[in-house]
Amino acid sequence: MFRQNNNFINRTTTLKAPAMPSLQHEFRLKLFSSFESRGNFEHEQIPRSHALHFIVSGLGEFVCDGKSYQAGAGDIFMFFPGMQIYYHDYPETPWRYYWLHFDGNNLDLLLEQAGLTPKKPFLKSVNPELFALFAALEKSFSSKQYSPLLPVAAAWQILSMLSRKPQGKRNLAEQIKDQIDLAQFGYPTVEELAEAFKVNRTTLFRTFKQAYGCGVKEYLDSVRLKHALTLYKSGVQIEAVCRICGYGSEEYFRRIFASYMP
Repeated sequence: MFRQNNNFINRTTTLKAPAMPSLQHEFRLKLFSSFESRGNFEHEQIPRSHALHFIVSGLGEFVCDGKSYQAGAGDIFMFFPGMQIYYHDYPETPWRYYWLHFDGNNLDLLLEQAGLTPKKPFLKSVNPELFALFAALEKSFSSKQYSPLLPVAAAWQILSMLSRKPQGKRNLAEQIKDQIDLAQFGYPTVEELAEAFKVNRTTLFRTFKQAYGCGVKEYLDSVRLKHALTLYKSGVQIEAVCRICGYGSEEYFRRIFASYMP
């Protein structure tokens, strides 16, 4: 018996196929949806298609074939056909995300170029430009006046952004800072940042230090603690603050938080 609930708003657009028959079987978007949970959302399924989920806000858990990932803003989780999928958000941090179905030939091979495979269906803190792209696509597709070629162009643009590598030291530092600043829910670790930008920890530290005068971990810790203080002052329970800000041990978090409180 699969778990699911209806405590959410989902707006789905079935996209028009290109006018040229040869393009109907190429890489394109078939469905585009915006999803807004009211909290305590959960769902379990075995998907039959390739579906990408890009989280705009909130925090939850994505479980794929028994492996669990904490999924927050800027993260992507991918459904591949035949997987055992269970995912849910937390009551105090409801998800808002975009989800879309890809259609076409050689989907597994194409998605692999972006680092998404059945064995690696989760990407942490991806290109921040995707926030703007998905918002623009939502506006275009909801208007019903878009070109039939847009689902093709959009699919390739998403793939290109997911595959893009940082260019230059300063650009890399800015992208790292963006990932931390945009996180808000589910902060990346230093290891996850290094993996996302395909650099080692030494390069990550040196590049960020040169641009901003402090190490990545130092900056990450300061952002998390400031966010935690804001949440606590707004009335969020400390257990929820601990989870939202990504602290694995509540005891450790309480100790750090107590020393940070003015």
